[in-house]
Amino acid sequence: MTEKYDIVNDAFYIVYEGKDMSYLRTIGDNISLAMKHMGYSIEELSDKTGMIEADLRRVIEGRLALNSEDMMCIAKSLDVTLEDLENEKKPQEYANLIHCMGHFDKPESKELILDYIDFFVGIQEVKAEI
Repeated sequence: MTEKYDIVNDAFYIVYEGKDMSYLRTIGDNISLAMKHMGYSIEELSDKTGMIEADLRRVIEGRLALNSEDMMCIAKSLDVTLEDLENEKKPQEYANLIHCMGHFDKPESKELILDYIDFFVGIQEVKAEI
């Protein structure tokens, strides 16, 4: 699948298979929750899945999309379903995984700020490789 860029409300969103960056963060947050529930560290999940630790960190941060094979492997390793990884949970379940400090009156403001941060970090990573 190819990544493409789409401008929405004057902000850039990375669209991957029709999903925006908040989808990737949801997957990452759900992996974190499942890891916590199972008592796994990144190193242990890396050993169980065969994935590189750095890639797993980026997945958990919502900065790397998974292919279906890797998604299934992670789900199986964490004893959860794909739906468990993809579906957003109630906000209180993410209480210990908050990416931003403070309260947002509008949840879309939080998502927009996180999208900007992710976009900026991505640019910095590309610049460092040049």
